[in-house]
Amino acid sequence: MSDFLDWKAHPITKRVFEGLKEQEQAMTEALVTSAGEDSASDRFKVGYIAALRDVYLIRLEDEENAK
Repeated sequence: MSDFLDWKAHPITKRVFEGLKEQEQAMTEALVTSAGEDSASDRFKVGYIAALRDVYLIRLEDEENAK
């Protein structure tokens, strides 16, 4: 568990997660401004946002339950 916590606290990991959050914000803004114009694009953006959140919200419990 301490390896996981060290990894989450590492400056590089924190910067990667910040980048993911920035990408999520940009994708959310794009979705807000163009929602309804193209349903396939809307679905892609929603899925992309969910995938980004899955990465930066990862918890040790999630990984232990996946085993």
